Amino acid sequence: MDLLLLESNIGLFLGRFHPLLVHLPIGFILLAFLLQLLSRKSPSPGMDKAIVFSLGIGALGAVFAAGAGWLLANEGGYDDKTLFLHRWMGIGLAILATVGWAMKSGRWSVRPSVFNSTLVGCVALMLFGGHLGGNLTHGEQYLWEDAPASIAALAGHAQAMDAEEPTAFNNPDSTLVYTHIIQPVMENKCVECHNENKTKGGLLMTSVEALQKGGAGGPVLVSGNAKDSEIFKRITLPHSSRKYMPTDGRPPLDYKEIQLIKWWIDEGASFEAALSAMDIPRHIKEILEDDYQISTTQKSYVETAEVPQIDASSLQALKAQGYTVSRIAANNNFLDVSLPPGKAMSKEQLEVLLKAKNQLTWLNLSRSGLLNDHLEIINQLPHLSRLNISQNAIDDEGFQKLQNLDKLEYLNLYGTRVTDASMQDFSRFPQLRRLYVWQTEVSEAALESLREKWPDLDVQAGLSFAQKEASAEE
Repeated sequence: MDLLLLESNIGLFLGRFHPLLVHLPIGFILLAFLLQLLSRKSPSPGMDKAIVFSLGIGALGAVFAAGAGWLLANEGGYDDKTLFLHRWMGIGLAILATVGWAMKSGRWSVRPSVFNSTLVGCVALMLFGGHLGGNLTHGEQYLWEDAPASIAALAGHAQAMDAEEPTAFNNPDSTLVYTHIIQPVMENKCVECHNENKTKGGLLMTSVEALQKGGAGGPVLVSGNAKDSEIFKRITLPHSSRKYMPTDGRPPLDYKEIQLIKWWIDEGASFEAALSAMDIPRHIKEILEDDYQISTTQKSYVETAEVPQIDASSLQALKAQGYTVSRIAANNNFLDVSLPPGKAMSKEQLEVLLKAKNQLTWLNLSRSGLLNDHLEIINQLPHLSRLNISQNAIDDEGFQKLQNLDKLEYLNLYGTRVTDASMQDFSRFPQLRRLYVWQTEVSEAALESLREKWPDLDVQAGLSFAQKEASAEE
């Protein structure tokens, strides 16, 4: 058994000389072909000797290269069909080059046209066989991925030139951790040996399903545990180890790439999660922001959306009803609308807000005499991200009318009559980050439950509960 293992290792060692040896026949056979072309214009015995020498060295090199290639193929992990064609084209080249050498050296007497055809056949086998070898090593698109669009189209690879629009990584909600961060690292450092044409260790990494399935030894990812994940073990082994990845002298993953993969696996190895859903340690945040220019800070709705400018007549109608209207930023068409506190609100006055429903995002109606039925109109403002309806006679019945404000990030219910019943379900406000419930009828127990169910929600309850706690302790 030890002897067989030793022989296997020697075979693999010799086989890995194939990429080195294969360049020898390429150079000499091409030289023989060029000299033969020149000799047709200026034939001479010296030229014929040079052709014989070049073709002889090329044939010998092709024999050694084919032998080393055969040994290398035993390593496995290559596409069977492509390997079959590449292998036998290489063997065919070695045979045909040897035959051509025998013809040119006079050992086999044939017409010059037969030798010329043989030499052309050598070049054709060399070109097509070499291309297939490149496919085995680098993938089918390696030759065309950087080619001009016109050349790629002629070759039938126009799809490789359909460059995607660069992804704007300015919002953690739209940045997918695997797709935008981890997958590019794997494509750059791993896929070359784990693609449809070359699946080392039985591991295919060109699709999510294949990566989840793992390789010949089983799954390579252990969700939540990078140290027990085979893929992490392999990229952190000493470079001298036979199991280290990537192999064959390819560029290793750098420290930051390894840290990103470790973080992704430890966080659950999700293939769908957005960056905003992940716990991001400080060192990972620094890598993402400094090296990858990926923002880890969640952007507000008004920073990521665009709306048309309000028309002049609608703007004038708002101001005529006593509203104060301003744009939230010079380069932004969203509006901040408020009503001076203390004025009684009429339904007609509230309905005019619908004229600005495509631009209105911040609304302050504090102490405006707002009633439960009025909230049905506010519910029709699709871009509302900040709403202050504090110190109004609004209770649970009115609050339940706010069903469509899925962009809401800030809600001020200070001084209203809402109770624990309104704190049961905030799923209709998926973007809500800050809630004010000072001097309402919401109990401390309901707030604690709310904080447990929605840990990302900052609930501001003011001093009332703190005062109650102090009184209880006394």
